[in-house]
Amino acid sequence: MQVPSLLKPSSVALPPLYQWPTPVKRTILAVTIALCAAFYILLAVGVVSVLVLAIGALAG
Repeated sequence: MQVPSLLKPSSVALPPLYQWPTPVKRTILAVTIALCAAFYILLAVGVVSVLVLAIGALAG
């Protein structure tokens, strides 16, 4: 069986994360934290809106 080219490691590999400059690591961390917070906020808004719709449907 042949391994697809997508799964083969590339010849240009990134260095280990501990060798990356600190500002780059902090930027990546800040972006991931912001994305996670945004997704949790969207999830909370969705849950609250579903609850409001359900309560509105039950109330008549």
